[in-house]
Amino acid sequence: MNSQCMPRIRFRKKTTKNLIPFALRPRAVAFVFATMAIFPLTAFAQVCPNPAVVVGTACTVPPGTIITVTPANAIGLNASGALGQIVGGGITVNLAAAGTTGALAQAGATIIFNGSTLLTTATTTANSAGQVGLRANGTASTISSSGSAITIGPPNGTTTANNLTGAIAESGGILNLSNTPITMLGGANGVSNHGLVATAAGSQISYLGGTISTLSRGSFGVLAQNGGVVTLGNAAQVITTGAQNTAAQVGSHALFATGAGSQIVGTGIAISVSGLFASGARAESGGLVSLTGGTIASSSTAATDADPSSAARALSGGVLNLSGVTIDATGLRGVGFSVQDAGSQATVSGSTITVDGARAPAAFIFGGGQATVTNSTLISNNNHGVSVQDAGSTVTLTGTAITGSTSPSVIGYGLRVVTGGSATMIGGSTTTTARDSPGIYAAGGAVVATNVVVTTSGPDNAIGVLADGGGQITLNGGTVTTHGDAVRQASFPHALGARNPGGVLTSTNTTLLTTGITAMGAVADDGGTMILNGNSITTLGLRSIGLYSVTEQVGAQFPANLTASGVTVDTSGLFAHGAAAQARNDVPVEKATLTVNDSAITTHGEGAVGLRATLGDYGTRPITGRGEAAVIANRSNVFTEGIGAHGALSRDNPTSVTMNDTVVLATGAIAHGSVAQAGGLIVGNNTRVTAIGAEASALLVVGEGGPVSNAIFANSLLRNVSGPTIGVAGAGNVSLTGTVAGGSGQWLRVGTIDNFPLLAAPEPPLTGIPDPIGPDDPLPPPMGPFPPPAAPGAMPGLANVLLDGSTVTGSAFTAVGSVSNVRMLNDSLWIMTGNSNLTNLLNDPSLIQYTPPTGDPTQLASYKTLTVVNYVGEGGQIGLNTYLGADGAPSDMLVINGGTTTGDTTLIVKNTTGPGALTVANGILVVDTINGATSESTAFTLAGDYITKDGQPAVVGGAYAYTLHFNGVGADSGDQNWYLRSLAIPNPPGPVPPVPPKPRYQPGVPIYEVYPQNLLALAAVPTMQQRVGNRYWTEPAPAPETVFCKDASQNFQCPVTGAQAQYYAGAAVG
Repeated sequence: MNSQCMPRIRFRKKTTKNLIPFALRPRAVAFVFATMAIFPLTAFAQVCPNPAVVVGTACTVPPGTIITVTPANAIGLNASGALGQIVGGGITVNLAAAGTTGALAQAGATIIFNGSTLLTTATTTANSAGQVGLRANGTASTISSSGSAITIGPPNGTTTANNLTGAIAESGGILNLSNTPITMLGGANGVSNHGLVATAAGSQISYLGGTISTLSRGSFGVLAQNGGVVTLGNAAQVITTGAQNTAAQVGSHALFATGAGSQIVGTGIAISVSGLFASGARAESGGLVSLTGGTIASSSTAATDADPSSAARALSGGVLNLSGVTIDATGLRGVGFSVQDAGSQATVSGSTITVDGARAPAAFIFGGGQATVTNSTLISNNNHGVSVQDAGSTVTLTGTAITGSTSPSVIGYGLRVVTGGSATMIGGSTTTTARDSPGIYAAGGAVVATNVVVTTSGPDNAIGVLADGGGQITLNGGTVTTHGDAVRQASFPHALGARNPGGVLTSTNTTLLTTGITAMGAVADDGGTMILNGNSITTLGLRSIGLYSVTEQVGAQFPANLTASGVTVDTSGLFAHGAAAQARNDVPVEKATLTVNDSAITTHGEGAVGLRATLGDYGTRPITGRGEAAVIANRSNVFTEGIGAHGALSRDNPTSVTMNDTVVLATGAIAHGSVAQAGGLIVGNNTRVTAIGAEASALLVVGEGGPVSNAIFANSLLRNVSGPTIGVAGAGNVSLTGTVAGGSGQWLRVGTIDNFPLLAAPEPPLTGIPDPIGPDDPLPPPMGPFPPPAAPGAMPGLANVLLDGSTVTGSAFTAVGSVSNVRMLNDSLWIMTGNSNLTNLLNDPSLIQYTPPTGDPTQLASYKTLTVVNYVGEGGQIGLNTYLGADGAPSDMLVINGGTTTGDTTLIVKNTTGPGALTVANGILVVDTINGATSESTAFTLAGDYITKDGQPAVVGGAYAYTLHFNGVGADSGDQNWYLRSLAIPNPPGPVPPVPPKPRYQPGVPIYEVYPQNLLALAAVPTMQQRVGNRYWTEPAPAPETVFCKDASQNFQCPVTGAQAQYYAGAAVG
């Protein structure tokens, strides 16, 4: 058919008036067929009138038709009524005036707009204002478009235009668009130029394929409001580049669902946003945005942290669902996704969110928002991985990997929960690499993390997990690993930290590993509380303490408490102590307490003390007070290896280390089992302390002036192999109750500090965890330098030692100029293995037992002396070894040097190999008073083998009995000494001594003399008659034996023949 055969259709006003009811008449529309298409007329459709307005009928706009919509507010295609339909395929609709609409389906009508073009031809701001491309209004009103293109706004793209809409479904209207790009122009300063809009309940838009773009201020790519629903798919793209609306501060969001019931659902779509305050996906006021697959790329920025330009955002009750979505955000404060306000929710699963912008976390939940994240990856390269703040804000993370700042100089936490927020993390990981960036942080918030892997590798305060003021963190299982160093002074990349009042961290069965300078395992600081159960803690590095409790804050004062139960601590490094508590000694601070229960602590390294309580001088002058530090170990094992690596150290007053049912083993040279220094206190109950290194004491008490250092042990064991078991340098008090001490051969040494191997100088004090540093905060000024610790003074020893029901083995030594006061109470035992000297000794009632001589027992050098200035016996005993022989025979001795001996003491004398002999002079010296010393005449008695007939206890040596005598004889009659003598002294008035001297024999002598003579006489009897005497038999001889026979004459009893006797003998044997 040729075009000349086609009928010409003309549009007349009259005809138009007849078609359209008055109420629905639009303004005049320029309807121009630029090219008249050739098409058959069918019974199913007619060519649309001019203008193309139908009510309840169907028409078709011929392909190639160009419709120019004018004047203002005119409509290009207008279909009304349930049966109204306009089909426009391959046509062009130009919007030439303000407020014009390209196509309107209303009251249930349908418009099909395929392969067509709809664009703005108006060139001015005024003429293009308020234009709409496609509009479906009313229930079931539908516009479908496939393969079309919609461009709204002045064509040059720079002219400002406002309030433009690419396509809108309202009041139940429906838009079905596929592969239909929508380009919103209007210039960079235009306002509210939206791509797709679904408004009111029942309004629906389906957009499959194609690209939606906007470039003006506050201009959304897709808007669902007041219950409208938009579905996006088939690789559709939404791009917004506009800045914010300066009047209302509204960003150009790509997807924006606001109002109850409003929904935007996207599958496999790509979103790109830029500009201030813009979000890739935004759900607000009950609106829902749900995305499956696809990507969001955002370079949008924001002016404040409280109003971020999130790539995806839910606020004011909005709901955000992301599944398998990849988000890349790069702008300043360009958050990956955020949830804000009570009732707002986000569910994220299987998604990857990467944020590169400054001050932009990957996830930000605040103002009461709630989020659930599952099997996702959250990365913020320049800020926190996840930030939760404000009351009611919560996030649950399951199987999710979080990464805080990866820029070394930009602070970024892994998971940050503050000011009332809360987080639950199950599985997954949190990682940071920047300085001062904890893996998990809570301040005024709460975190529960189960089986989470926490890793930080940044320097300074890159703490694994930190509970700050009011923050509560619970860790169940999982691992915490830090790799940083303390580059800046007073900064520490610890594994766990709790600081400030209400900062509580509870960790159960978590494995901790730190590698770096001053990288500690677990720290409680100034009001912080740390509770550990079943943890494994390993630290590697200089001063990398396993457990640390510290108070050092000036101003408001708060105690620090760390309790570890069933933990294993292993530290390696110089001064890498196992468990340490520290307070200050220059200003008043609260108490730092560390308690270890049922745990094992091992240190490797020089000066790495197992249990340590100290005070530190931070240099404040004048000194106004001091704090207190205490370490308590219950039912635990402590092992140290390294030079000077003491098992326990308490330095300064008031500090203390208390060990209950605990085993301590120090293995290094000069590594003492326990040390109380400068007023410190060591307490052991049912505890075993052993030092096996060279010159290492089980207990060293060092008093350097000021408060006296103290050690108290009950029911314990102190052992060492080299040096004194107990050493007291300077002023110190030692109390042993029910305790055994010894092992090295010297149980006590008292002197100045110079009489002992030099102790390492105290390390400079360690500060607590400093205040967290914000992104805009300057670095804190360096602390210190701290004043150098004072060298221990060479103060003379002044030791007060109490033995109460205890046993000590070895010698005791007191240096010249020092004083030792030893009290032995309640059956204490001193097994004295070498020459000893003390200042004052009380024996009440206890036993001092000299060990047998180790050399020739006939030589005095083989025996031992105990030299004291003053000795008091109150029922005590002294066990001596004596060669019982003639005058001057060698013996162990008690020597009183210049003092006195009083009270009553029993001497228990054991003969070594002495044969016994007559003493004719002073006898054998056992108590020697020298340099003017005196003794009471009743001070000593002898524990005798028997009592003599004159009532004296006596000991036996050979045939002689020795009794104890006060004073010598002759010229020595007033020497105040005590002797053993075997001379019998007759009762007065006989001569003294008798002439010739009469020995005192022991009572066995007569028996020993007569009994051998009797035995000899019996052995010499010459004959048996003399031995048994003469024997006589008064009875008759017995009758001969007979056997039964038949001879009646013999009364049937016949004599036994020889043959019979042999027979019966053989039968008996057989």
